[in-house]
Amino acid sequence: MDTPEIAPFSLIAVIVQRGIGSKVVSFSKDHGSSGGTIIHAYGTASRRWLKALRLDNISRDLVLMLVRDNCEEKLLDALSDYLHLGDSNTGIAFSLPVSHVLGTKKLSFDTEVTCAPPDADEAVDYYAVFSIVRDLDREDAVEKIRSTGAPGGTYIDAFGSADMSRLIFNMPSFSEKSIIVTIASHAKAREITEVLSRFLKIDEPGNGIIFAVPVHRVRGIAKEGELVI
Repeated sequence: MDTPEIAPFSLIAVIVQRGIGSKVVSFSKDHGSSGGTIIHAYGTASRRWLKALRLDNISRDLVLMLVRDNCEEKLLDALSDYLHLGDSNTGIAFSLPVSHVLGTKKLSFDTEVTCAPPDADEAVDYYAVFSIVRDLDREDAVEKIRSTGAPGGTYIDAFGSADMSRLIFNMPSFSEKSIIVTIASHAKAREITEVLSRFLKIDEPGNGIIFAVPVHRVRGIAKEGELVI
């Protein structure tokens, strides 16, 4: 018997107020997701942008979920309605392309959820810009992002690889990092990467890395010109 063709995958990311992430995961299981991972994150928006961003609480949950491409649009629309992403102080949901996946031998949404083919006509001109910087550079990096007209983004605390040449009490030293995630239009994403590259002197070792990933679909953007989370 022929092996069924496996549909491509997408990664759905949802940024909501702290404590809402578990509800997002539970709800999503009925709309195309097989589960998710919740990461504690923090907003970076300055006070004057909070109303426009609809994210008044700085503490965030970042939820990551893997779904089939044909369930991506259905889940995003369901999340938008469930979380009222068009209202104030809610959040944002977006999807990113995935090329290879391991560990999906049996996924519950393969048999429990029926999804329609995605809408090929939906065109989204947004990118997710990921900036991995030294923790001590985070605030200045966020201000540089804001200088482009973007509101900042959401950041996650992280650590760099161990430095075996610097032992403290015979233990390796880990450098503190921040991962800043900003959703922006194509033109704005290019400007952000150029501004950050110059500020961070990104070509010098140890100063960080910046990369941008095209967004498939996005829900919950607060549009004021090019203003997005």
